[in-house]
Amino acid sequence: MKQINPMNRIIIISILFLGVFKPAINAQTSEIKYKDVFKVVSLGNEAKSYEILLQYQKQDPFHANTYYHLGKITKKWAKNYDPLTDYENLAYFTYHAKLYCNLALKYLNEKNAKKDRYYYPDLKPLEGVKRVTHQQIYQELIESKQEVEDFEKTINNIRVNYYGAVRNYNKSLTGFKAIADKNSKLKDIYLTADEKLISEIKNIAISYDSTLYFFDIYKKAIADYPIMKYNQTYTLIPIETYRLEGLTKSNFLNNKISLWNYRQWSDTVLAVINNDIKELRIDIELEGKKIDSLTNILNLDLYTGNYDYYNLDEKLAYRIGRFDFQPLILDLFNYKASKLNLVIDSKKPINNPANINDSTMVFRNKLAFYKTLIEKKQQSDANLITLKNNITPFNILKYEDYLSTNINGKRGLSDCVDHEPENIKKILDASMQNLKKIIATEELSDILNRKKIAQKDGDIPLSILFSELSGEGYDSYYTSSKILDNNGDKYITGYYVQSDKNTQAFVAKCDSLLNLAWIQKIDYSPNKKNLINNFGTFINLTEKGCITTIHTRDTTGGKLLIQNWLVRLDADGKTVSKDSIGPNLVPRIMVFDDINQKVISVYKGAELNKFTSNMDTLIVEYADSSGQSIWQTPLVINGDIVNVLRSNDKVILAANYTELFYNGELKKPQNSKAGAMLAIFNNEGSIINIKTYSESYPFYMTHAVKLDSETINLVGVKTDSKDLFDVINNSKIQVYYNLIDTKGEINYKY
Repeated sequence: MKQINPMNRIIIISILFLGVFKPAINAQTSEIKYKDVFKVVSLGNEAKSYEILLQYQKQDPFHANTYYHLGKITKKWAKNYDPLTDYENLAYFTYHAKLYCNLALKYLNEKNAKKDRYYYPDLKPLEGVKRVTHQQIYQELIESKQEVEDFEKTINNIRVNYYGAVRNYNKSLTGFKAIADKNSKLKDIYLTADEKLISEIKNIAISYDSTLYFFDIYKKAIADYPIMKYNQTYTLIPIETYRLEGLTKSNFLNNKISLWNYRQWSDTVLAVINNDIKELRIDIELEGKKIDSLTNILNLDLYTGNYDYYNLDEKLAYRIGRFDFQPLILDLFNYKASKLNLVIDSKKPINNPANINDSTMVFRNKLAFYKTLIEKKQQSDANLITLKNNITPFNILKYEDYLSTNINGKRGLSDCVDHEPENIKKILDASMQNLKKIIATEELSDILNRKKIAQKDGDIPLSILFSELSGEGYDSYYTSSKILDNNGDKYITGYYVQSDKNTQAFVAKCDSLLNLAWIQKIDYSPNKKNLINNFGTFINLTEKGCITTIHTRDTTGGKLLIQNWLVRLDADGKTVSKDSIGPNLVPRIMVFDDINQKVISVYKGAELNKFTSNMDTLIVEYADSSGQSIWQTPLVINGDIVNVLRSNDKVILAANYTELFYNGELKKPQNSKAGAMLAIFNNEGSIINIKTYSESYPFYMTHAVKLDSETINLVGVKTDSKDLFDVINNSKIQVYYNLIDTKGEINYKY
């Protein structure tokens, strides 16, 4: 039910009273006699008394006793109102109580005091005096007036301090809510705290302190002058969960009040800002300078292996993470560190153009280095994308000082993410030019190698003929294949062209100083009348020596007769075994698996030139160590073999091709004259898949190298010319580079 305001209640009662009482009086006389008024007052009904006194006051505005009783009633009524919730009525009756006291004093005199002495029933004659005197009435009015004024002063003091507490607490609450509305996480406050925000946090604490100051004065005031049933006490509640606590109002009218401890919250936040965050910003500045300084040093033309990869300070990253869930500054530092590590790799001696001809490092290890370099570049690209995606005005604001000082703020950061992709690409491009030279040099090193093994009927060259099994002179040795063992000794196979006889194959061994240990010439001619040509083609190491493929061909009968042999020799050059192997085609590659005692060979065509432009049958064979075929799988291809690889339970053939006939379909490169291909075989010799690779530009694959159990590196040059001499110093020719998995899927393409 709706409550009726006390003042309204008085007015309602007055109206009802006038509706009953006034007609009754008017029915008797046109004027009210004061003795009748006093009878009503004597009955003690304050509402009726108040109304009839007001009516009489209009009839006789100079009657002091009327004002005396009006003052008593209004003073009592004023004290009955709640000074905190109904101050309007309290102030109204307090004002009128003072007014009536003053009017009573104004119109009080000896005459009316004597005349109306019976109308002051609450005053008793002084001792020794028969009647209430004028002076006694006057003194009563003075004291009553003072009481009202003291009451008014006390109430105002109570209200000033009470509402001072309420007002300041609400200022703290409003300030706290405003900060919470702008900052969804407490961590955001720490990192975005500028002078304005710090001032706002301080003002929350100041207002909170004022709350307690005013409230304590208020408590003392109501202790001295109790009002109603108020006896408030407060409990301070810590703000422990940001945005869940500290947002609700407190009712100061309750005797038990819960106050959010904004001072404690402000002090805690400011302590973090002034200590942790200040120190953190100093360390961020130092970390950034370390990265930039080292990058500047390495950007000089200096190749060195003295620098380890740069790792961000983990403790610093953790400290930043305490205050920022997705810190833009860490994204920036992660990018800078990844770029620095790319630069560190690019400046290693292996990438020095001056070291391209270094033969002390295995070619596979060189390729592995460039794979690592590419991974560093990819990491830089990924980190740059992460940085770009995290750039927002709010995230920039958190690190505005550092960004403004070091990279020209928001504009510099935008320039960074726009231009850095090209900068890191340039680092990789320069390195890949070096790789191109390494690839060409690796191929040419066997051709350009002028070292020879001296022996009595002719020196054995270490240079390898690039394209075919045929010599240009007579009584000369030609090397087809060589391999280095763990002791630094070389095993070599090739052929010896005689001026008046057939060609003989040979296998030889020398030490690291090229001193010949032994040589064994091989001639599988049936007899001296039926001479055939013999070629040592490929050589591999075994546990106790070497194994080689000998290719023989007989043209004496007008018909080409081809046969291949698998020959095993011990470390002293003695033949351990000789077995027929493979189809009647030219062996293009042979790989020996010493652990499993298996031979993987690839045969193609009848011509000795490996760059034949004919569509020839190609056969991949998997055989045991005695040459017994386990499986043979044919393909028809126009191209040259690059390598054959073993990957777990698969055999992978890599080749260049211009035409490929498979599964009843003729395949050609889509956009270029020549393409690359992989044929993947299972353990039974079935082709699992054939993957072809073509580009919009001409290219030639020179190597297919297994870098690890999951990665194969296809490398070469982006030109259709096989003249690698031109490739080395032609900066317009780029490297062809693919990283693929063992299923033939491209993981990376340069």
